[in-house]
Amino acid sequence: MQIKTMIMSGILLSLGIQSATAEQILSYQQGVEGYQGTLSVLFNYGRHQTTQYDTHYERWTGTHRNYNIERFTLDDASLAGEITQATLTFYRVGGWVYHESDIIVRQILDPDNLGSGYPTGWKQGDGFRSGANLESRDDTTSPDTKWRLSDPDGPDDLNVDYFQGVLRSIAQSPSFRPVQSDPVGTVYTVDVTADIQCIQQGLCPNQGWALTHVDDDANLQHVTANSRYAEAMYRPKLTITLADDHMEPLVLRSLPNGASLAAASATANLSLTTNEPAICRYDLSPRVEFNEMRYILNASADRLDHFGLWNNLAKGSQYSLYSRCQDSVGNTTRTPHVFHFSVSNTDTDGDTSSGGDTGTGADTDTGADTDTGADTDTGTDTGTGADTDTGADTDTGADTDTGTDTGTDTGTDTDTGADTDTGSNPLENQTYYIRTDGGTHDECNGLSNQAYSGTGLNQNCAVSHPFELLPPYKEPRIKGGDTLIIADGDYRIGYTKDLYDENNTACSSFYPYGCSMPALPSGPSAEKPTRILGENWATGCSTRPKLVGVERLYQIFNLKDADNVELQCLEMTDNEACTAFHMHGFSNPSNPNHNLYLDTPYRCNRDSYPFGDWAEKAIFAHNSDNVLLKNLDIHGFSSRGITAGGISNWTLENVDIIANGSAGFDSDVAGTDDDSNSGDLIFNRVAIKWNGCVETLDRQPVGCWGQSAGGYGDGLATNDTSGNWIFDQVDISHNTSDGIDLLYNIDGTIKITNSRFEGNAGNQVKLSGSRAEISNSLLIGNCAYFKDQPVTAHVNHCRAQGAALSLSYSQDDSKMAVFNSYITGNGDGLIGIGSRGRPALTSDNSLTFYNNLVKGDVEFHTPTDRTFFVYTESDSNQVMNYHFDYNQIGGLIKFPVNHPDCPSGANDICLAPQISGPESGAHFNVQPLSSNQGVNSGYLAGSEINGFTLPIVDIEGYQRNLDGGNDIGPYELH
Repeated sequence: MQIKTMIMSGILLSLGIQSATAEQILSYQQGVEGYQGTLSVLFNYGRHQTTQYDTHYERWTGTHRNYNIERFTLDDASLAGEITQATLTFYRVGGWVYHESDIIVRQILDPDNLGSGYPTGWKQGDGFRSGANLESRDDTTSPDTKWRLSDPDGPDDLNVDYFQGVLRSIAQSPSFRPVQSDPVGTVYTVDVTADIQCIQQGLCPNQGWALTHVDDDANLQHVTANSRYAEAMYRPKLTITLADDHMEPLVLRSLPNGASLAAASATANLSLTTNEPAICRYDLSPRVEFNEMRYILNASADRLDHFGLWNNLAKGSQYSLYSRCQDSVGNTTRTPHVFHFSVSNTDTDGDTSSGGDTGTGADTDTGADTDTGADTDTGTDTGTGADTDTGADTDTGADTDTGTDTGTDTGTDTDTGADTDTGSNPLENQTYYIRTDGGTHDECNGLSNQAYSGTGLNQNCAVSHPFELLPPYKEPRIKGGDTLIIADGDYRIGYTKDLYDENNTACSSFYPYGCSMPALPSGPSAEKPTRILGENWATGCSTRPKLVGVERLYQIFNLKDADNVELQCLEMTDNEACTAFHMHGFSNPSNPNHNLYLDTPYRCNRDSYPFGDWAEKAIFAHNSDNVLLKNLDIHGFSSRGITAGGISNWTLENVDIIANGSAGFDSDVAGTDDDSNSGDLIFNRVAIKWNGCVETLDRQPVGCWGQSAGGYGDGLATNDTSGNWIFDQVDISHNTSDGIDLLYNIDGTIKITNSRFEGNAGNQVKLSGSRAEISNSLLIGNCAYFKDQPVTAHVNHCRAQGAALSLSYSQDDSKMAVFNSYITGNGDGLIGIGSRGRPALTSDNSLTFYNNLVKGDVEFHTPTDRTFFVYTESDSNQVMNYHFDYNQIGGLIKFPVNHPDCPSGANDICLAPQISGPESGAHFNVQPLSSNQGVNSGYLAGSEINGFTLPIVDIEGYQRNLDGGNDIGPYELH
């Protein structure tokens, strides 16, 4: 079977266009919507055939050249009608590009007409000549009439590149070019329209396509998936577009479209042009269906041009009339066209409203109706009753219409009252309200925190859902600088049948993952941000409204290109305990852990609708400046909590990012090279925990998975970045890879204070940049925490050797410091040092290390060994500057030669710290006992050392130096 999706082709709005086409799109992808018609074969080594691979392999030349065959069974529907386009799509799933090359996609032909005896053209098998295409099926023929270079009836078949003679020429074939830096999920699409048209016309057999490399030295191994790949969404997809006649009439141009008519105007001339013969009607509300509309536009003889009049205009008034059109076969406009116009008021400077329809067949107003007064007409509404304008009404005065409608609707507006507009500037900084008992945006204007009464339009009441003000696939109905206040309650964000589906939005069950709010409009300035707030945002945020992503939603909030934005006092999650691709690293049946892939109950359905009540992430942002995230509870998403790259001047305050299936805060934005960050990136009282784990509906982590299982698991990570990263009172713990990974911080600065890093399965903290400082913090590197835990599916324990602290000096003068902290771990070491792509460390690189408690332990990967204290392989000239003193160092620890040991400074204490414990489980207690020798033995708080300042308070905010000295470590006994 095939997936059928009806879409509307893009229409260029110009006077030269007289028609438009609708398109029926048929997609074929193995295992999706029940389609089981593909065949994937790899040919290599002469005519050896194998079906063991689930990915493509492009290497070798001559008789050893690899050909990756992909064939799709096509039914009558796919070849009926006019084929306007056909594409083949392939997906990056991993592998390695050792030597790049174009990958050419060549249609398989039948030059010696052997195909007539083999209706399917293909036979699967493994081995030499065990199966093949029609050209090598019959091995009794002599001489061989198979696998020709250029002459299929010639004598030479296996002495050269054996498959060339049955393929469409290179010049007529499309290609794509993978590169190693392409991330998993990269899409490669080629045009095969001519190939499918040839099959439709009966001039070519349907034997599929052969993928092979162009350059002889190419070596691309397992980069793209074939049709046996475990995850259906990554299998090759054939998409055929057919012309169809099920498209609604489209409006090519119209008048008036936002015009301001003279004050003396009594009549407005209405006109519109459709792209096909049609009948057009109109009415006063966008909710009225075509057959119920009361007014008809007159049509020209060809029914392409449509005309009408709207009479008895009142000066100072604004009008919105909604039109739908129907063609000869019954296709009817879904989204009404809007005639939006106003009449100037000579008593003021004129109505300068610029909102309204632009003549494109859809309402493109981006604001909301800002009239704040109620229409006080007391008679039957004949045209100016309830204000149904969905565009940006720029009147700044209240609508004080006191005229009385004098009769029943006749198509003529007899309203004799006038609006009392008092200005021309649009209203700024509106506050809108959302609550579960509100109405639609037609029923309520959103400007009052009141429930919808159940009757009437444009009432002064709250709307019921964020989609009413931020509709999917449309411009926002709010302006930059506006505030949305959301009442407590659950709000289902995403495709929802009978509520937000094809019948009332642009959403579709064929692609429900895009049924999300549009990008938030930027606030006009830092002082006037666009704000989305829970109702208790100003009173401590004791409760939050809950935004629940569903149906494989991409994200709850989109902050792409959004500046000056605040999100406060919100909970964001989904309602399904799953993560995408769970355990797919073991999808190959030959993998010894394949049973974990087969048995996992935590893999999200990505193959077909309904996908379930899950979503990928809470927030997506790119190219975004000056954002405040405060009092947010983000948890349980399939992929990331937040994906935000190319950002600047962001602040996270009192934010939890918990148990998201792949990562917590990921600044590596796929598909762009422009995701470096800048400005101040502030994390204050932020918890990033249990990422790389699935979250149950009662908020427990399960199914935790790491890199070898196909997962990720970083708490916070970036691509190449800059910026000033500031972390205070953060807890980044029990993530299935690194805690903080700022290894790719090129020239920015980092400051970490009063924070906890514990139980992350890789490094607890990885830092780079021009300057980095850690103080009053806990780095508890029990990187094997997940071993034998009931929450664990499969995690790489002590990944990348599991050092508690990894420092990489990216600049020749990079300087770093650690003060009053506690460091322990069971990776191979406690502090690892590198030169971040430079040949070696320099004499201007330094590490200042004062007042720290350090405790070594048994190395997890080698239980007979101990963790090292400090080690680097980037300092063969021994020029690195170590400034170590006033530390307490001990436990099961070793000191590599030519590296800091104990004592390094004259005041170091070489004894294991005496701490309260426990030193196991999910939460270490490392507060020192009063008998610990490091009490009152530290260097004076507030002292300046090598350009850094020792902290004057401890991790809990207690003053240091009050009882006769400064305690070594993060805690000051009191």
